[in-house]
Amino acid sequence: MKRIFALLIILSSIVLSQTQVTITAIDSITRPFNYTTYAANDVVNDSTFTRMLRFKNTNIITANDSGLVVNKGGAGIILSALLTVGDTANTANGNFKLLLFRDTVTNVADNAAWATGAYYNTRQIGEIDFALSNNGTASNYSYVTGLNIPFSCATDDRYLYGVLLAKAAFKPTVNQRIIIKLGIIRN
Repeated sequence: MKRIFALLIILSSIVLSQTQVTITAIDSITRPFNYTTYAANDVVNDSTFTRMLRFKNTNIITANDSGLVVNKGGAGIILSALLTVGDTANTANGNFKLLLFRDTVTNVADNAAWATGAYYNTRQIGEIDFALSNNGTASNYSYVTGLNIPFSCATDDRYLYGVLLAKAAFKPTVNQRIIIKLGIIRN
């Protein structure tokens, strides 16, 4: 009986390793041409025209992938995340929260206060906190591992979406670029 159980475990791990693919999904924000300080829970976005983050696969596995995170309605697990803030070495408080969604949500303008509610809660799959560290050059970064955030995309969708928030007051620079990468195992 022990041998059969051990064999089943080995076979299931082989099947899992053949069906899972590790990918990197990425999106970025280029801040507006202003120095407006963010308050806690302000949205960090491209502009007042608003656009939410839409994470795309950078590891094209097949010709049909074309940036898809998963197949329609597919699932996966977010294992890690990297946030980099370019253009300056920020000495001010640089703490951010990335809210992750399985479907699109209503966009919110840059520097606008974020208000949660039932509409967002039904679509949210998780969140990731980032605290910036200076790497000695003109960038700051935060690398978070051990996340294990399971997700499934909406039935008719293939991407993950996000909204970036400042967790505390943060003074940015003009046209500052923020890049976010997610390490994902997709099924």
